[in-house]
Amino acid sequence: MTENCSLRIDTAGIATLTLNRRHRHNALNQAICAEIMERLQTVEDDPRVRVVMLASAGPCFCTGLDLDWLHSVTDSHAVAKTIAEVMWSLHHLSKPTLAVVNGLVVGGGVGLVACCDIAVASHGSNFRFSEVRLGLIPSVIAPYIIRSIGQQQAKRYFLTAETFGSEQALHLGLIHELTEPDQLDSVARGLALEIIKGGPGAIRQTLKLFQEISNSRLDQNLKELTVQRTAKISLGDEAREGVCAFMEKRLADWIEPRENDPA
Repeated sequence: MTENCSLRIDTAGIATLTLNRRHRHNALNQAICAEIMERLQTVEDDPRVRVVMLASAGPCFCTGLDLDWLHSVTDSHAVAKTIAEVMWSLHHLSKPTLAVVNGLVVGGGVGLVACCDIAVASHGSNFRFSEVRLGLIPSVIAPYIIRSIGQQQAKRYFLTAETFGSEQALHLGLIHELTEPDQLDSVARGLALEIIKGGPGAIRQTLKLFQEISNSRLDQNLKELTVQRTAKISLGDEAREGVCAFMEKRLADWIEPRENDPA
């Protein structure tokens, strides 16, 4: 049976999670959501995994909620909760995530991109929030979109449901880098290899720091939190190794000389 979502982990510790429901443009239904959740848990638990790339098969990255699924069930709350759980799990993964975006991206698909830490897209990719045209609202993805592109920009594209291209997505901050379609995978892998040069613990704590301070007031409590986090990690073995490696002009012990391995 064909997988709706495949997972591959290479020798460098880069996990590639590929949406593979191409006959439905990678639209989100119960089956693919369950597989995404299962594979996210796999990479969360696997100590070999240093970074996760979210990619897609076919001409579309993801066209959001599968409307056939919505129409086939009586419990719309369960549908919304399933999509919300996928977004939450991806956003809160303790390992860096990198969206590799090609083709059309709609609704919940844009939500997946916004939930990732870094996003790379090919020229010619297009994005759209189509919910209001269907009498729906982009509720479960809204927190992640607003954090990504800001409230005013999100308001425009939520309300107009207009399509915007990859250049505008770059301008908005939804994606970080644009490249030609035939270079997309290599550019994404290059970024992943840069990420894994960092200390695994330091990267994990950096992601945790973002979660802690993103909605915090800039006050004395936040200042103290940042002091405590810096002091604690500075005393660890990983920090000592990283500083020594820098001073001795060598690679830290978590960096293995295998960056030329094939993807």
